[in-house]
Amino acid sequence: MRNGLISSAIIGVLLLIFSCSAYQTVWLSLDLKTETVYTTSNIIVSYTYNCEDRKQYCSYRLYNSSDPSSILMADEGYMDSTGTLDFSDLGLGDGDYVLEFDIYSENGGDFFKLNFLEDRFEFTVDIP
Repeated sequence: MRNGLISSAIIGVLLLIFSCSAYQTVWLSLDLKTETVYTTSNIIVSYTYNCEDRKQYCSYRLYNSSDPSSILMADEGYMDSTGTLDFSDLGLGDGDYVLEFDIYSENGGDFFKLNFLEDRFEFTVDIP
């Protein structure tokens, strides 16, 4: 019985690992630049992920780094592998912000966060 549970656990872990190749990564870019300080609140994040040949279940959260519990914008659902997140309407003021982006694997209706396909981007808005 114990060997069966161990075997099942090992198979489950292997399925999660191989559900998305470790050679493929997720990355985020702000306005297709590598800047981390912006002088305008018109911020559009272009995201791209490379996982399986289908839409993946994703989630993102944007918050001020001084108050992580106060989410400024968030969404989740099946997302195309390439898209944009438009934060322009939020009117982000001066401050430091964090965008977290996660990808999940689906197995039998259950979702498992793919820890090797998560990203966190920190940036600053400093309007002169």
